Amino acid sequence: MPTRHRRDHERESVREPGCSPFSEQDWLLLAKTLDLSARQVEVAKLLCEGFTYGGMAARLNISVNTVRMHMRALFAKLGTHDQVGVVVRLAVTQRRLARPQL
Repeated sequence: MPTRHRRDHERESVREPGCSPFSEQDWLLLAKTLDLSARQVEVAKLLCEGFTYGGMAARLNISVNTVRMHMRALFAKLGTHDQVGVVVRLAVTQRRLARPQL
């Protein structure tokens, strides 16, 4: 039985993206509010869909090191230290923005 290599799994990730928890309108509002670049938004979207760094790199046609650079920028802008923190911070911010002002 042939073994599967990690690269094969990353290629599958590119073909089968998950579903983003945010609408396009949410992403536009998050980008404006958090001062995110277009590429940082793309990386954050893929992170929320469950892509690995390798899967993100393949999808965006950039190197894994470039993905890491964008992730470090997201960590700094959002005040987090890991991937889960980025997703949580985005969700909390989106929920705060969606709440009607009283």
